[in-house]
Amino acid sequence: MIDNPLLNSFGGIWERASHVSINFGQLEVVAKIWARQEMPSPDWYLPTFPQEDEDFIQFLGINMAINYGFVNPKNKKRFAVRYKRRLWKGSMALSACLMRAIENDFPILDADYLSKIEEKDLRKILKGDMVTIPLLKERLKTLQMIGRSLNQDFCGRFERLFSNAEYRAFPTPWDSGIINFIRNFFPPFYDSSFHYPSYTHLDFFQRAQTMIMIYHGRASADNSLEPIKDIDRVGPVAGHQVPQALHNMKILEYDKELEKKIQKKIELESGNQEEVEIRALSIRATIELLKMINEIRSKEDPVNICQLNYRLQQRAKKSRSPHHLTLWTAY
Repeated sequence: MIDNPLLNSFGGIWERASHVSINFGQLEVVAKIWARQEMPSPDWYLPTFPQEDEDFIQFLGINMAINYGFVNPKNKKRFAVRYKRRLWKGSMALSACLMRAIENDFPILDADYLSKIEEKDLRKILKGDMVTIPLLKERLKTLQMIGRSLNQDFCGRFERLFSNAEYRAFPTPWDSGIINFIRNFFPPFYDSSFHYPSYTHLDFFQRAQTMIMIYHGRASADNSLEPIKDIDRVGPVAGHQVPQALHNMKILEYDKELEKKIQKKIELESGNQEEVEIRALSIRATIELLKMINEIRSKEDPVNICQLNYRLQQRAKKSRSPHHLTLWTAY
């Protein structure tokens, strides 16, 4: 079990889920295959991220603050943009838009600018191929709030948030931890749901934990950045891609009604019990998959959650079946 304090309340939904289940036999089959394969950890030196470390941290925090809702609810198409002679989609399309904005002299890394950013600017910044990104007004409010919080509490820089937390994701008797700082100072990152059958409150914090994993990936490849000291406590995360990959591999199973909704791309409202179970059971399946893989691999070469999460995301990109459709600001 990953020692992630956010998961302390998940036991109830794992035991009382009624729409989603885990096929443990198939989980074992996949674990045996993946345990014998290479699982690289990305360093995030991509055209859609800054190369300079200081800019990378600021860019990453701003990026992850608005990293949600990429599917157009009307035509079901995913947000896309051409950048550097390549078509980027979804989350990477957002990164491409932000990099393009920097090149076009929009000061998006400046907290003061973000706190006052106007819709006309953001509409230009997040212009995709023929369309503007979904949830534009929600992203506008998010960026304004992020800019104000950075200025008021962290000298305008996400780097200060990481250093104040002593590069720990979770609190210790001496440090607050990145997640706690985000919980207390950055409401747009908040990501929680309630599961009524088990009567439990669930904290997912998908974007916040993803931000930490991406930062750690860059830090692991660059000696100038401080790695996350408790990275083994972070994750798993579950937005759209991880459940899609697990379902495509027949690890995650849905009841007939839910399966029909997903195949027909019927939107599941945020907080809907089906949507909550998809995310929660994906987290359990990922934990079990990680455990099985490492039981097979040698102790000298274990896989960590960053590697497995990235592998699942890459697997989802190859899937021809749709993911569940939920358009909101958590993921």
